[in-house]
Amino acid sequence: MSSRLPRRVNLLWILGALLGAAAIHGTFRAIHHPVPSGPIMDHFAEATALFSVAVAEGRLQALARESSLPAGGLTLHFVTDSSGGHWATLTAAGGASIRIEAHALATRLFQPESHSEFNSALAITTGPGDTLYRTPGPDQPYHATIHPRGVLAELAVTSALPESPGMLASFRSISRDQLWFSGLLLAAAILAIVIAAVSSRREAMLARARSDFIAGVSHELRMPLAQILLASETLALEREPDAERRLGLATSIVREARRLAGLVDNVLLVARSGAVALRPSLATVSVEELFAEVGDSVQLAVEDAGQRLAVGAAPGIAVRGDRQLLRQALINLIDNARKYGTPGQTIRIGAD
Repeated sequence: MSSRLPRRVNLLWILGALLGAAAIHGTFRAIHHPVPSGPIMDHFAEATALFSVAVAEGRLQALARESSLPAGGLTLHFVTDSSGGHWATLTAAGGASIRIEAHALATRLFQPESHSEFNSALAITTGPGDTLYRTPGPDQPYHATIHPRGVLAELAVTSALPESPGMLASFRSISRDQLWFSGLLLAAAILAIVIAAVSSRREAMLARARSDFIAGVSHELRMPLAQILLASETLALEREPDAERRLGLATSIVREARRLAGLVDNVLLVARSGAVALRPSLATVSVEELFAEVGDSVQLAVEDAGQRLAVGAAPGIAVRGDRQLLRQALINLIDNARKYGTPGQTIRIGAD
Protein backbone atom coordinates (compact mmCIF):
# COMPACT_ATOMS: atom_id res chain seq x y z
CA MET A 1 0.00 0.00 0.00
CA SER A 2 2.77 2.43 0.95
CA SER A 3 4.65 1.79 -2.32
CA ARG A 4 1.51 2.28 -4.38
CA LEU A 5 0.61 5.61 -2.77
CA PRO A 6 3.73 7.57 -3.90
CA ARG A 7 3.31 6.11 -7.39
CA ARG A 8 -0.32 7.26 -7.40
CA VAL A 9 0.70 10.74 -6.20
CA ASN A 10 3.30 10.99 -8.98
CA LEU A 11 0.68 9.97 -11.54
CA LEU A 12 -1.64 12.68 -10.19
CA TRP A 13 1.09 15.31 -10.59
CA ILE A 14 1.76 14.14 -14.15
CA LEU A 15 -1.98 14.12 -14.93
CA GLY A 16 -2.40 17.64 -13.53
CA ALA A 17 0.53 18.90 -15.61
CA LEU A 18 -0.83 17.31 -18.80
CA LEU A 19 -4.34 18.66 -18.21
CA GLY A 20 -2.96 22.13 -17.49
CA ALA A 21 -0.86 22.08 -20.68
CA ALA A 22 -3.89 20.90 -22.69
CA ALA A 23 -6.04 23.67 -21.17
CA ILE A 24 -3.47 26.34 -22.02
CA HIS A 25 -3.08 25.01 -25.55
CA GLY A 26 -6.86 24.85 -26.07
CA THR A 27 -7.33 28.39 -24.75
CA PHE A 28 -4.56 29.68 -27.02
CA ARG A 29 -6.18 28.03 -30.04
CA ALA A 30 -9.62 29.32 -29.08
CA ILE A 31 -8.39 32.92 -28.77
CA HIS A 32 -6.19 32.81 -31.88
CA HIS A 33 -8.73 31.18 -34.12
CA PRO A 34 -7.78 31.78 -37.80
CA VAL A 35 -11.25 32.91 -38.89
CA PRO A 36 -12.42 36.44 -37.93
CA SER A 37 -15.53 36.73 -35.83
CA GLY A 38 -18.61 37.22 -38.00
CA PRO A 39 -20.63 39.24 -35.48
CA ILE A 40 -17.68 41.51 -34.67
CA MET A 41 -16.96 42.15 -38.35
CA ASP A 42 -20.64 42.82 -39.06
CA HIS A 43 -20.67 45.43 -36.28
CA PHE A 44 -17.66 47.12 -37.83
CA ALA A 45 -19.38 47.07 -41.21
CA GLU A 46 -22.41 48.77 -39.62
CA ALA A 47 -20.16 51.38 -38.01
CA THR A 48 -18.54 52.02 -41.40
CA ALA A 49 -21.98 52.53 -42.98
CA LEU A 50 -22.96 55.00 -40.23
CA PHE A 51 -19.73 56.89 -40.77
CA SER A 52 -20.41 57.09 -44.53
CA VAL A 53 -23.93 58.45 -43.85
CA ALA A 54 -22.53 61.13 -41.53
CA VAL A 55 -20.01 62.18 -44.19
CA ALA A 56 -22.75 62.23 -46.86
CA GLU A 57 -25.00 64.46 -44.73
CA GLY A 58 -22.15 66.93 -44.27
CA ARG A 59 -21.50 66.98 -48.03
CA LEU A 60 -25.21 67.48 -48.69
CA GLN A 61 -25.22 70.53 -46.42
CA ALA A 62 -22.19 71.86 -48.33
CA LEU A 63 -24.04 71.29 -51.64
CA ALA A 64 -27.04 73.24 -50.37
CA ARG A 65 -24.84 76.17 -49.42
CA GLU A 66 -23.17 76.08 -52.85
CA SER A 67 -26.62 76.12 -54.48
CA SER A 68 -27.73 79.11 -52.33
CA LEU A 69 -30.44 77.08 -50.61
CA PRO A 70 -31.50 78.22 -47.13
CA ALA A 71 -29.81 76.28 -44.31
CA GLY A 72 -31.90 73.80 -42.34
CA GLY A 73 -35.03 71.82 -43.13
CA LEU A 74 -33.55 70.01 -46.16
CA THR A 75 -35.43 67.11 -47.72
CA LEU A 76 -34.21 64.78 -50.44
CA HIS A 77 -36.62 62.98 -52.74
CA PHE A 78 -35.75 60.50 -55.52
CA VAL A 79 -37.91 59.97 -58.61
CA THR A 80 -37.66 58.01 -61.84
CA ASP A 81 -38.82 59.67 -65.06
CA SER A 82 -40.58 58.01 -68.00
CA SER A 83 -37.30 57.27 -69.75
CA GLY A 84 -35.90 55.43 -66.71
CA GLY A 85 -33.66 58.19 -65.50
CA HIS A 86 -33.16 58.66 -61.78
CA TRP A 87 -33.33 62.14 -60.37
CA ALA A 88 -32.98 63.64 -56.90
CA THR A 89 -34.74 66.80 -55.72
CA LEU A 90 -33.16 68.67 -52.80
CA THR A 91 -35.70 71.01 -51.19
CA ALA A 92 -35.10 73.61 -48.48
CA ALA A 93 -37.55 74.69 -45.78
CA GLY A 94 -38.69 77.78 -47.71
CA GLY A 95 -39.60 75.76 -50.80
CA ALA A 96 -36.51 76.43 -52.88
CA SER A 97 -35.14 73.31 -54.53
CA ILE A 98 -32.59 71.99 -56.98
CA ARG A 99 -32.75 68.92 -59.19
CA ILE A 100 -29.69 66.69 -59.62
CA GLU A 101 -29.11 63.41 -61.42
CA ALA A 102 -29.34 60.75 -58.73
CA HIS A 103 -26.25 58.73 -59.67
CA ALA A 104 -24.11 61.84 -59.79
CA LEU A 105 -25.45 63.01 -56.42
CA ALA A 106 -24.84 59.60 -54.80
CA THR A 107 -21.31 59.53 -56.19
CA ARG A 108 -20.63 63.01 -54.86
CA LEU A 109 -22.04 62.20 -51.44
CA PHE A 110 -20.57 58.72 -50.84
CA GLN A 111 -17.43 58.47 -52.93
CA PRO A 112 -14.44 58.22 -50.52
CA GLU A 113 -11.83 60.93 -50.76
CA SER A 114 -9.02 58.40 -50.25
CA HIS A 115 -8.50 54.70 -49.72
CA SER A 116 -10.45 53.76 -46.63
CA GLU A 117 -8.59 52.38 -43.65
CA PHE A 118 -11.15 49.61 -43.44
CA ASN A 119 -11.09 48.96 -47.21
CA SER A 120 -14.88 48.86 -47.11
CA ALA A 121 -17.23 48.53 -50.08
CA LEU A 122 -20.36 50.71 -50.29
CA ALA A 123 -23.64 50.21 -52.12
CA ILE A 124 -26.30 52.96 -52.14
CA THR A 125 -29.82 52.03 -53.18
CA THR A 126 -33.24 53.67 -53.10
CA GLY A 127 -36.32 52.25 -51.51
CA PRO A 128 -37.48 50.40 -54.65
CA GLY A 129 -34.05 48.77 -54.90
CA ASP A 130 -32.44 50.91 -57.62
CA THR A 131 -28.67 51.07 -57.19
CA LEU A 132 -27.38 54.64 -57.31
CA TYR A 133 -23.77 54.05 -56.38
CA ARG A 134 -21.45 51.08 -55.78
CA THR A 135 -17.73 51.03 -55.16
CA PRO A 136 -15.81 48.88 -57.59
CA GLY A 137 -14.27 45.55 -56.54
CA PRO A 138 -15.33 42.05 -55.52
CA ASP A 139 -18.06 41.27 -53.03
CA GLN A 140 -16.92 41.26 -49.41
CA PRO A 141 -18.04 38.59 -46.92
CA TYR A 142 -19.25 40.81 -44.05
CA HIS A 143 -22.22 43.14 -44.67
CA ALA A 144 -24.37 45.60 -42.80
CA THR A 145 -27.28 47.58 -44.27
CA ILE A 146 -28.72 50.65 -42.53
CA HIS A 147 -31.63 52.91 -43.36
CA PRO A 148 -30.62 56.41 -42.26
CA ARG A 149 -33.04 58.90 -40.82
CA GLY A 150 -33.47 62.53 -41.73
CA VAL A 151 -32.57 63.92 -45.12
CA LEU A 152 -31.24 60.57 -46.47
CA ALA A 153 -34.22 58.56 -45.24
CA GLU A 154 -35.10 57.30 -48.76
CA LEU A 155 -31.69 55.59 -49.14
CA ALA A 156 -30.36 52.24 -48.01
CA VAL A 157 -26.62 52.19 -47.30
CA THR A 158 -24.82 48.85 -47.37
CA SER A 159 -21.23 48.56 -46.16
CA ALA A 160 -19.12 45.44 -46.69
CA LEU A 161 -15.73 44.46 -45.19
CA PRO A 162 -13.16 41.85 -46.21
CA GLU A 163 -11.92 39.12 -43.87
CA SER A 164 -8.90 40.91 -42.38
CA PRO A 165 -9.05 44.62 -43.18
CA GLY A 166 -6.33 46.75 -41.63
CA MET A 167 -6.53 47.06 -37.88
CA LEU A 168 -9.39 44.56 -37.69
CA ALA A 169 -6.90 41.75 -38.33
CA SER A 170 -6.34 41.61 -34.56
CA PHE A 171 -10.01 40.84 -33.88
CA ARG A 172 -10.17 37.07 -34.04
CA SER A 173 -13.07 34.89 -33.22
CA ILE A 174 -13.17 33.08 -29.92
CA SER A 175 -14.58 29.56 -30.14
CA ARG A 176 -16.94 29.28 -27.20
CA ASP A 177 -17.11 25.50 -27.38
CA GLN A 178 -13.36 25.26 -27.27
CA LEU A 179 -13.21 27.76 -24.42
CA TRP A 180 -15.69 25.67 -22.45
CA PHE A 181 -13.62 22.57 -23.14
CA SER A 182 -10.44 24.39 -22.10
CA GLY A 183 -12.17 25.57 -18.93
CA LEU A 184 -13.16 22.00 -18.08
CA LEU A 185 -9.59 20.87 -18.71
CA LEU A 186 -8.29 23.65 -16.48
CA ALA A 187 -10.74 22.75 -13.70
CA ALA A 188 -9.72 19.09 -13.98
CA ALA A 189 -6.03 20.10 -13.86
CA ILE A 190 -6.61 22.20 -10.72
CA LEU A 191 -8.53 19.33 -9.11
CA ALA A 192 -5.77 16.84 -9.94
CA ILE A 193 -3.10 19.21 -8.59
CA VAL A 194 -5.06 19.81 -5.37
CA ILE A 195 -5.56 16.06 -4.84
CA ALA A 196 -1.87 15.45 -5.58
CA ALA A 197 -0.83 18.19 -3.14
CA VAL A 198 -3.09 16.83 -0.40
CA SER A 199 -1.86 13.28 -1.03
CA SER A 200 1.77 14.44 -1.04
CA ARG A 201 1.28 16.26 2.26
CA ARG A 202 -0.42 13.21 3.74
CA GLU A 203 2.38 10.97 2.47
CA ALA A 204 5.01 13.30 3.95
CA MET A 205 3.22 13.35 7.32
CA LEU A 206 2.84 9.57 7.22
CA ALA A 207 6.53 9.11 6.39
CA ARG A 208 7.55 11.43 9.24
CA ALA A 209 5.22 9.66 11.66
CA ARG A 210 6.53 6.29 10.47
CA SER A 211 10.11 7.42 11.02
CA ASP A 212 9.29 8.70 14.52
CA PHE A 213 7.46 5.48 15.27
CA ILE A 214 10.38 3.29 14.16
CA ALA A 215 12.81 5.39 16.20
CA GLY A 216 10.56 5.13 19.25
CA VAL A 217 10.07 1.38 18.89
CA SER A 218 13.82 0.86 18.44
CA HIS A 219 14.46 2.81 21.61
CA GLU A 220 11.82 0.88 23.54
CA LEU A 221 13.15 -2.50 22.38
CA ARG A 222 16.75 -1.79 23.36
CA MET A 223 16.30 -1.78 27.13
CA PRO A 224 14.22 -4.98 27.56
CA LEU A 225 16.54 -6.83 25.18
CA ALA A 226 19.57 -5.70 27.19
CA GLN A 227 17.84 -6.72 30.44
CA ILE A 228 16.93 -10.17 29.08
CA LEU A 229 20.44 -10.68 27.68
CA LEU A 230 22.19 -9.77 30.93
CA ALA A 231 19.86 -11.86 33.10
CA SER A 232 20.17 -14.82 30.75
CA GLU A 233 23.98 -14.61 30.67
CA THR A 234 24.07 -14.40 34.47
CA LEU A 235 21.93 -17.50 34.81
CA ALA A 236 23.69 -19.39 32.03
CA LEU A 237 27.16 -18.76 33.44
CA GLU A 238 25.97 -19.48 37.01
CA ARG A 239 27.34 -16.19 38.26
CA GLU A 240 24.58 -15.79 40.86
CA PRO A 241 24.81 -18.40 43.68
CA ASP A 242 21.84 -17.08 45.63
CA ALA A 243 18.63 -18.98 44.78
CA GLU A 244 16.37 -16.02 45.53
CA ARG A 245 18.49 -13.82 43.33
CA ARG A 246 18.33 -16.36 40.52
CA LEU A 247 14.54 -16.41 40.84
CA GLY A 248 14.54 -12.64 40.57
CA LEU A 249 16.60 -12.83 37.39
CA ALA A 250 14.24 -15.42 35.90
CA THR A 251 11.25 -13.29 36.85
CA SER A 252 12.92 -10.29 35.19
CA ILE A 253 13.40 -12.31 32.01
CA VAL A 254 9.73 -13.34 31.98
CA ARG A 255 8.57 -9.78 32.68
CA GLU A 256 10.74 -8.21 29.96
CA ALA A 257 9.80 -10.98 27.49
CA ARG A 258 6.12 -10.22 28.08
CA ARG A 259 6.86 -6.55 27.59
CA LEU A 260 8.59 -7.35 24.30
CA ALA A 261 5.59 -9.42 23.24
CA GLY A 262 3.34 -6.47 23.99
CA LEU A 263 5.54 -4.16 21.93
CA VAL A 264 5.46 -6.60 19.01
CA ASP A 265 1.68 -6.82 19.26
CA ASN A 266 1.46 -3.03 19.13
CA VAL A 267 3.74 -2.94 16.09
CA LEU A 268 1.59 -5.53 14.32
CA LEU A 269 -1.56 -3.58 15.21
CA VAL A 270 -0.07 -0.40 13.76
CA ALA A 271 1.02 -2.27 10.62
CA ARG A 272 -2.52 -3.57 10.10
CA SER A 273 -4.39 -0.35 10.87
CA GLY A 274 -1.90 2.19 9.49
CA ALA A 275 -2.42 4.38 12.58
CA VAL A 276 0.67 5.68 14.32
CA ALA A 277 -0.92 8.03 16.85
CA LEU A 278 -0.74 7.06 20.50
CA ARG A 279 -4.01 6.68 22.38
CA PRO A 280 -3.18 6.83 26.11
CA SER A 281 -5.22 4.74 28.54
CA LEU A 282 -5.53 6.95 31.59
CA ALA A 283 -5.76 5.48 35.08
CA THR A 284 -4.56 6.16 38.62
CA VAL A 285 -0.93 5.03 38.92
CA SER A 286 0.99 4.49 42.18
CA VAL A 287 4.32 6.27 41.77
CA GLU A 288 6.02 4.05 44.37
CA GLU A 289 5.03 0.85 42.55
CA LEU A 290 5.92 2.38 39.17
CA PHE A 291 9.42 3.37 40.39
CA ALA A 292 10.02 -0.09 41.86
CA GLU A 293 9.02 -1.74 38.59
CA VAL A 294 11.23 0.61 36.57
CA GLY A 295 14.17 -0.04 38.93
CA ASP A 296 13.83 -3.82 38.51
CA SER A 297 13.69 -3.41 34.72
CA VAL A 298 16.93 -1.43 34.40
CA GLN A 299 18.98 -2.61 37.38
CA LEU A 300 21.05 -5.18 35.53
CA ALA A 301 21.82 -2.84 32.61
CA VAL A 302 22.91 -0.07 35.00
CA GLU A 303 25.15 -2.42 37.01
CA ASP A 304 26.68 -3.83 33.82
CA ALA A 305 27.68 -0.27 32.85
CA GLY A 306 29.51 0.09 36.20
CA GLN A 307 26.95 2.54 37.55
CA ARG A 308 24.48 2.65 40.42
CA LEU A 309 20.74 3.31 40.50
CA ALA A 310 18.98 5.00 43.41
CA VAL A 311 15.17 4.87 43.32
CA GLY A 312 13.07 6.64 45.91
CA ALA A 313 9.45 7.74 46.02
CA ALA A 314 7.45 8.99 48.95
CA PRO A 315 4.65 6.58 49.84
CA GLY A 316 1.09 7.37 48.86
CA ILE A 317 1.90 9.47 45.80
CA ALA A 318 -0.37 8.74 42.81
CA VAL A 319 -0.80 10.31 39.41
CA ARG A 320 -3.33 9.92 36.66
CA GLY A 321 -1.76 8.74 33.43
CA ASP A 322 -0.96 5.81 31.14
CA ARG A 323 1.11 3.32 33.19
CA GLN A 324 2.93 1.83 30.20
CA LEU A 325 3.83 5.19 28.69
CA LEU A 326 5.02 6.57 32.04
CA ARG A 327 7.08 3.43 32.59
CA GLN A 328 8.63 3.69 29.15
CA ALA A 329 9.41 7.39 29.60
CA LEU A 330 11.27 6.69 32.87
CA ILE A 331 13.15 3.73 31.36
CA ASN A 332 14.21 5.87 28.40
CA LEU A 333 15.48 8.61 30.74
CA ILE A 334 17.53 6.11 32.78
CA ASP A 335 18.81 4.45 29.60
CA ASN A 336 20.00 7.81 28.23
CA ALA A 337 21.67 8.62 31.56
CA ARG A 338 23.36 5.21 31.53
CA LYS A 339 24.64 5.56 27.96
CA TYR A 340 25.81 9.17 28.09
CA GLY A 341 26.83 9.43 31.75
CA THR A 342 30.26 8.83 33.29
CA PRO A 343 31.35 5.43 34.64
CA GLY A 344 30.75 4.98 38.35
CA GLN A 345 27.97 7.57 38.47
CA THR A 346 24.77 7.22 40.48
CA ILE A 347 21.49 7.62 38.62
CA ARG A 348 18.72 8.83 40.87
CA ILE A 349 14.96 9.00 40.29
CA GLY A 350 12.60 10.21 42.96
CA ALA A 351 9.19 11.70 43.62
CA ASP A 352 7.95 13.91 46.44
